[in-house]
Amino acid sequence: MKAKVIDTHIYQSLDIGEIVEIIPGMEADSSLVWNAPNGRVFLCKRSDGTFEYALPGCLQILPEEQGDGIDWSAFRREAAKDILAGAMSGQNTDRLSGQQIVTAAINFADELIRQLKEGK
Repeated sequence: MKAKVIDTHIYQSLDIGEIVEIIPGMEADSSLVWNAPNGRVFLCKRSDGTFEYALPGCLQILPEEQGDGIDWSAFRREAAKDILAGAMSGQNTDRLSGQQIVTAAINFADELIRQLKEGK
């Protein structure tokens, strides 16, 4: 699937507006790629054939590619798991119950999917 770079990150050398191809199944944990706890990152192929990891929030799925071959329920599970891990590493989780944290992670995953499908 193709995506447009809409934001940059300190560890990315991608340019805003650049079109990349997301390589399916090659997602990684950013702590293993960049030695930084930023959650899951996508492996992207640039137009010059080089590869670069990118945060999902820095990419906009191009509309003509949306829905093609994407298992949204698997994506939802992975996103919720990553969001939950990030939330649990935060400092203010002691004020919330486990159920509230899990529910929030699922809601964030659903919102992420909604925005990805809308091309935001």
